Amino acid sequence: MKPSVIRALFVVMLLAALVARLWGLEAKSVWRDEADSVLFAGPPLAQILTNVDETNPPLYYALLHVCMRLFGNSEAALRALSVVCGVLAVAGVYWVGALLAGPALGLLAMALMTVMPMPVEFSQMARSYSLLLATGLASFGCLLQWERRPRGRWAAGYVAATVLMSYTHSYWVFTFLAQQGYMGWRALQRQVPVRTWGMVAAAALIGALPWMLVQAAQVRGMTHEGFWIPRPALSTLPGVLHAYVGGSPVWMATAALLAAFGAWRWPRAQAHDGRVLLLLAISCPIALPFLWSRIGAPIFWPRYTILAAPALYLLLARGVLALPRPSGRWAIGAGVLGFALLQLFSYYHQQWEDWRSAARTVERLAQAGDIVGVPDGASARAFAYYYQGAVPYQVMPSMINAASDEAAIHAVLQEAHQPGARLWLVVHEQPEAPRLITGLLAEEYPHAVQTHRQPIEGRLAVYGYRLPSGALR
Repeated sequence: MKPSVIRALFVVMLLAALVARLWGLEAKSVWRDEADSVLFAGPPLAQILTNVDETNPPLYYALLHVCMRLFGNSEAALRALSVVCGVLAVAGVYWVGALLAGPALGLLAMALMTVMPMPVEFSQMARSYSLLLATGLASFGCLLQWERRPRGRWAAGYVAATVLMSYTHSYWVFTFLAQQGYMGWRALQRQVPVRTWGMVAAAALIGALPWMLVQAAQVRGMTHEGFWIPRPALSTLPGVLHAYVGGSPVWMATAALLAAFGAWRWPRAQAHDGRVLLLLAISCPIALPFLWSRIGAPIFWPRYTILAAPALYLLLARGVLALPRPSGRWAIGAGVLGFALLQLFSYYHQQWEDWRSAARTVERLAQAGDIVGVPDGASARAFAYYYQGAVPYQVMPSMINAASDEAAIHAVLQEAHQPGARLWLVVHEQPEAPRLITGLLAEEYPHAVQTHRQPIEGRLAVYGYRLPSGALR
């Protein structure tokens, strides 16, 4: 393939990746995790960088803070950083693929990263995952360049990219272990000087050490106090593949078989090079936290393993390129990209928690003297991001039937002291929610009349009640 053709296709892929990530960027409302990003990115930079209460490292919040200061906090402004990082990640997977097995592999992996729903989704989300992809692929690219040309600039680039990755997401450590496992393999083959490798790895660890100490304390806290992530079972592992490629079990099995074929048919001259690296890059971010979650504090969550996805796409691309006939390569490649594109269109039509519509509904319905209750935590922050109504809202528990929640809801209901006051509740439509609403409300206000129920996308709903005058029971 001519260099001019490679450059042209590279530019086309980057433009396509940008379009895929800008498409419908503001269509979905800010949801709970993004509201948390706004919260943690709001304080001054010094406070963001020294906040040890948040379990995520501070780099993304610091960058988002700068973006918010420059461009505001609209949906597009909040997500612009992730869009840029997502496009850089697409360029990064080309770089890694071209270093491993040539530009054809890089371009096809680039095409897959452009249209696979998971990278696109995280590029349209005000969270750190897209930045993690960009820094992680930069780390892999610098590592491969340094391995082939052991010069100081590539070693420095690897250290810098790895340190940035460590301050982006706590799962960086599993990718770092995959990289060191690969370098150990190369050292056994006498392809990498052990002393130099040790110095570079130590420099990366020293740079990451401040947050590693914070992370170690947080892990100890999770062990003693628990965490929101449930303990995983083996049945959760297929969900990781589904997160990477989406679609039906047949499509998932096809993608997995093509990736396995790509590993098997890796170029012989590089049999102990790229294949080993990619297999480690897939297995370590998945297997290590899964095993830890089985014996210690649960930390395994499919979206956290996102840095394994580019390695899977590279093996999948290699599987297509390893097919024996050109016609087969073109047909299977077109089919794989077509199925991925279908999953992308499905993602564009997914329903998120539509806090924008929930806030607008309450603004339209609530009048002076009414009471508005919204779930606590990040849900309240997502609602507050949009709410501009004149009626103040009160934070209530997230409709889980517990004694402490009942006491808090009771306190909110006591505000209904005006004759004929109305209560508006924004709730998640969980199985417990209707039971708690009807049961507790009937207990406190036996003559309350439900006047409204407005379903909202993303399993939200606005309930309206006319409350009788007088004291509570």
